[in-house]
Amino acid sequence: SALDDQLPETVTGQKFTSAHRLHKGYQFDAVFKGSQLRVSGSEFLLLGIFNGSACNRLGMVVGKKTAGPSVQRSRIKRLIRESFRTFDHRAVIHPSLDVVIVTRSGVAKKANHELSAVLASSWFRLFSKASSSS
Repeated sequence: SALDDQLPETVTGQKFTSAHRLHKGYQFDAVFKGSQLRVSGSEFLLLGIFNGSACNRLGMVVGKKTAGPSVQRSRIKRLIRESFRTFDHRAVIHPSLDVVIVTRSGVAKKANHELSAVLASSWFRLFSKASSSS
């Protein structure tokens, strides 16, 4: 679309730039307080709101209690970012979203391939809901 052409790199491109992240507390609060979309699983909770911008943005809450030591938390964050970046957002027609993903306990015990499969399914469910409710 014309909006995608204006961005230097889209989420499905080679980079996960600053424009594709939620940075500030008020951005996270907006998603938590006004979440219009919700996908829940045993490993992750995904909350989303329509953002009206040209790209999807991601925020992560990966706590010590749910994801364990920093090595595990970093691994999980890398998996989430990579999964979000490589998910084909164009496979599901939708407006752009701000998404916050919250880890649940036991997530650190799962292998990378299991988490990747769960994330791919979760993204698809979230963006399918977004396209049907927009």
